[in-house]
Amino acid sequence: MAEEVTAIAKAEGLEEEEREMQPEFEGLALENGMNRKEKRKALKKMKRKQIRKVVAMKEREEVEPWLNDPEEQKRINLMEHEEVKRSARERKEFEEREKAWLEAMEMQRKKKMEEEEEEEEEAQRRKALDKESRKQQVLIFFFSLLSRMTPTPTMSAAVVVGVTTSWASALAKISPYTYSAIRIAIAIGVSVLGTAWGIYITGSSLIGAAIKAPRITSKNLIRYCR
Repeated sequence: MAEEVTAIAKAEGLEEEEREMQPEFEGLALENGMNRKEKRKALKKMKRKQIRKVVAMKEREEVEPWLNDPEEQKRINLMEHEEVKRSARERKEFEEREKAWLEAMEMQRKKKMEEEEEEEEEAQRRKALDKESRKQQVLIFFFSLLSRMTPTPTMSAAVVVGVTTSWASALAKISPYTYSAIRIAIAIGVSVLGTAWGIYITGSSLIGAAIKAPRITSKNLIRYCR
C-alpha cells in the first residue's frame, strides 16, 4: 500500500513538473521555430527522459538498503572470496593441463626425432650396401672381361703357339661387339657435347644481340643448334 502511495505521489510530481516545464518548453519551441510535430516529438522525448530518471531513482532507492545490510555485505564478500578461489583453482588446472600437453608434445617431438634418426641411419646403411653391391658387380664384370681376354688352358697347342702377351694380341681378343658399343657411346657423347657447346655459343650470341637490338628473338634455339 505504501509503495502504491509513493508511486502515485511520484506520478503526480511528474505531472506537476511536466505542467511546469510546458510553458518553458513552448517558449523554447517558439524561439527555435519548431512546428507542432517537432514540438510533440521533443515533448515525448522529454517525458521518456523523465520516466527513465524516475525508474533509476526508484531502483537506487531499492538497492541502497540491500547494500547497507551487513548480512548481505557478508554474503557478497563470501561470494567474491569463493569466486577468487574458483578462478585460482581453474587457473591452476589450466596450467597443469598446459604443462601436461607441453610434456606430451615434447615426448612426441623426441620420438619423431628418434624415428627420423633411425630412418636416416637405415637409409645410410642401405646406401652403403648398394654401393658395396655396385662395386662387387663392377669387379665381377671386369674379372669376367679379363677372363674372356685371357686364353684358357684348354686351348690347342696350335692356338697357344700364336698367342703373345702384347697389346695387339689383347686387343685382338676383345669382341667386335665391345668395339661397336664403345664407338656408339663415344658418338653419342661427342654429339651431346657438340650440341651443348653450340647451344652455349648461339645462346650467348643471341642474348648479346637481343640486348643491343630487342627485336631479335629466338624461339627454337635447341632445334636450330641440333
